[in-house]
Amino acid sequence: MTQAAALVLRPLRSRSLWLTLWLLAVAMLAIEAWVWATDPDNRPWAPLILPFMYVLGVGMTMRVELTTDPPALTWRSPLAFWRSTAPLGPRTTVQLRGAGSTVSVHARADGRRFGVSVDVLAATEYVRRSRDPEELEALAKAVRGARGGHEVARQLRAQAAHVRAGGDVQSSPLAKHLGRTLLGLRY
Repeated sequence: MTQAAALVLRPLRSRSLWLTLWLLAVAMLAIEAWVWATDPDNRPWAPLILPFMYVLGVGMTMRVELTTDPPALTWRSPLAFWRSTAPLGPRTTVQLRGAGSTVSVHARADGRRFGVSVDVLAATEYVRRSRDPEELEALAKAVRGARGGHEVARQLRAQAAHVRAGGDVQSSPLAKHLGRTLLGLRY
C-alpha cells in the first residue's frame, strides 16, 4: 500500500511570535559571536549556546503532517533527525485537549509514551483563529477509526460548519475546550 500525499498542518501562531523567535535566534548568535571575539577566557563556554539554538530551530520549523492512506499524524521538523508518528487506527486513542489558549487533537498509539498533537483552535491575545474547514474535515475523516475518534470527528465537523458559516472563535463549538488564564479567566 502506498502512502498518500500529506496535508501539512502548520502551527497556529502569530506573526509577532515568529518575529520574536527570529530576533531571539539572532540575539543568541550575536552574544555568542561577541563572547568568542572579546573574551578569550570564555571561548570554551561559548559553544554551549548551540544546543539551545538547535532546540529553538526545531521548534520554529516543526509541523504536523496528516496522511490519509493509511491515516496517520506525523510530527516532523526539517532540522530534526527524528519524527513521531501516530497511526490513526483502532489501537490509537484520540482526544481533544484544551491546554490554555489552544485546543488540540491529540493522538497516542497504545504502548507509546508520547503522542502527536495538532492545534485546531487558538484564542490568544494576538491570534484568534481556527483551522480551515477543509483541514478540519480531513482531520475528522482521518480520526474516525481511532478510539474516541467518532466524538472528536463529530466536534471537528461541527467546527468546520461553524467556520464555513463565518462564525467567530469565541462562539465556536470547540471554544468550550479552551482552558483558563493564570488568573482563572476564560480565554
